[in-house]
Amino acid sequence: MIDIAELAQRNVAALLEEKDRGLAFLRLDETGGLLTLTFHGELIAMRRIDVSAVQLTGSDMERGAQSMERLVLELQRSLDNFDRQYGFISISKLVFAMNPRVEGLAASLGENIYVPVQEMDLASVMDFPAVPELRDIQCQAMNLLAIGAALRTFRADEVAM
Repeated sequence: MIDIAELAQRNVAALLEEKDRGLAFLRLDETGGLLTLTFHGELIAMRRIDVSAVQLTGSDMERGAQSMERLVLELQRSLDNFDRQYGFISISKLVFAMNPRVEGLAASLGENIYVPVQEMDLASVMDFPAVPELRDIQCQAMNLLAIGAALRTFRADEVAM
């Protein structure tokens, strides 16, 4: 079932897509992860991931490493499965947003994922004059779903009369 979180994340991902290329977008927070794959602003696939940012940043280094391995494996499987099912869509990159911050996540993912990896920074595609705090990527990650929900547009055929 597609819920508000998936659609809000899709709205943000659509801003970061490259022309005629798909985008993998990973959001990690204290409850877990959500991977969405979009193309031309449409949500093509999604997958919930049972690894949270808290598990990756915990004080137990061994558990953190195991959680990182699980996250990488889930991402690799998801991207491979997407390639098999949607071979006509080329994924340009994996963009991620995390709250709380996980040090070294970009490097760990970049070493193990076959697409370029970058942290989300909406300042490259949006201006935040009324809320300067949103220029900070950590604040953006914390408010990602609210930002994505605010980007929602309605088409005439979606509005019920």
